[in-house]
Parts: sequence; structure tokens; C-alpha cells
Amino acid sequence: MIRRFLPANSSRMRSVTAAAALALAAVVGIGGSLTQSAFTGKISSAGNTVGIAVQDTCRIVQSGSSAYIAYALTGQASSETNLGTSGSKRNGTYTTAAASTTMPMGCTLDTPVSAFITGGSRFLYSNSTVPSVSSSSTVTEEIWFKTTTASGMLMGIGDSQSGVDRSSSSTEGLAVFLTSTGKLDFATSDGSTTRELLSSSSYLDGKWHDVMAVYNRGTKVLYVDGASVGSASGSSQTLSSCYWRLGADNLSGWTYSGQSSQQHMLYFTGSLQYAAYYTSALSASDASGHYAASS
Repeated sequence: MIRRFLPANSSRMRSVTAAAALALAAVVGIGGSLTQSAFTGKISSAGNTVGIAVQDTCRIVQSGSSAYIAYALTGQASSETNLGTSGSKRNGTYTTAAASTTMPMGCTLDTPVSAFITGGSRFLYSNSTVPSVSSSSTVTEEIWFKTTTASGMLMGIGDSQSGVDRSSSSTEGLAVFLTSTGKLDFATSDGSTTRELLSSSSYLDGKWHDVMAVYNRGTKVLYVDGASVGSASGSSQTLSSCYWRLGADNLSGWTYSGQSSQQHMLYFTGSLQYAAYYTSALSASDASGHYAASS
């Protein structure tokens, strides 16, 4: 369990009476579920120190890591509000009528407690382009997913904002997808050579998983549920005027995608929740902290 302690203002704390401090202690001590899912309290001194420990959630840690884009992926409207750094242009749009579920979630402490159901023709794209990516860039992508179906795009950037089939991206990169055997693949290309970082395990178990793909100036690290599952070299070509796409895109350029010659793009089939795009390379401690914030 991760907690951030909000420092108390000393002048204000001196005005807190003993009765008020006792009242706070009583409220904090009531209701186990409230204490675990919302906050806990701490009184160091009845005289002048009162502190409140706020427990991290998926949304809080993504914001704390300065997410450029962050989506809750509730699937409850036609669009998705950016919860990252300011900018409504970074909101997202669903391609078709959204569908959602309130079944058990990966991020159990967050509100709303729902997830976007993908498959068919449903996916999400950013309303504006992401900053240009080059071999010397730093980028991290993160998403919670659950599925029992092999193959399909989880997240990546492409030059087509909302195109499907033959109109899907012709140039894409930093692609994270499930292979035909259910493994995770973090794929990059320098324009002539593709480099694919594969997990050793399959994730078709119908359980929630947090995947974080970190690109750091030609080095890639793939984290699943807070732990590294592999690292490799692999530079990215320059990607300009590209959009962040979640749930579908053209994967024909990648070796292990399972996309046939008759297919022009692959949809992820399953549930998605709390996705974020960062313009920095998050660390191993970030990965473990983000996963721990889910419960």
C-alpha cells in the first residue's frame, strides 16, 4: 500500500482543538472499507500536528508522473477526457458507440469503476497529435488490460488518426500488442529494421494486467504488473504528426502480430482501463509503484 503524506500547515494546526483532533481520529477509524479505499489519518501530537495520508490510485500516480495524456477509459460517452497535463485538445474520441463494464477492475481504488470494452470496430484515438518521436526521444506508454483473446493492438502511435482497414496507419511505431500466442510485443522500427521485444509469458488468462512500455533513446524496457519482463535495444524512426491509438491499428509490419495478408488492421478484444502516455522514460520504481496503486 502506497501513501503520500500531505504536510500540515503549522499555523493552522495550532488552531485545531483537542476535540477536533479526537473527532478526526474517530472518523478515520470508522469503516474499514472507507479507510482502505479513500484515506487514512494520523495525529502525531494532539497539540499542533495533524497529518492525513492519502492513498495513491492509478489516476493519482499517472498524474504524479506527469502524464501527457491520461484516459480513464470508462467507455460511458462518445469521447474521453484527458486527465493528464492540461489541454482539452488531448481528449480522445471513440470510433463507435462505447461499451463499458463494471465487473471487477484492475484499478480497484479509482472512480469511476468501469472499463472500456473493445472489439468489433471499437477503439479510441487522441484528438491531437503527440510530440514528434525520434531515436533520441523518451516515451512511456501504459495501459491496464484484460482478455482471453490472442492478437490485437493495445496502444501505439500512427499517422492515421481514426482510419480503419486500408485507411489505417501506414507509418506506426512504439506499438504494444498481443501476439497470436498471447505474449506481449513492444515493437519499434528505425525505418529499415524492426526490433520486437517479446514477453516470455502469455496474458490470455482473463485477469487484469498493467503493461508499461518504456522507450529511452534507443533502449526499450517492458514492464508487466510492476516487474520488468525484458529489455532490448531498438531505435525508433522519426514519427511526426502521429496520433495515439488504443485498441486497433495496422500491425502488418511486425513479425509476431498474427495479422494475415488479408487483414489491414487488428482490433484488441477485451477490456481496457486507465491508459497514459508520458514524454519521459519512467523507471522501474515507477512501474512497481503504479501497479501497487491499483489496490
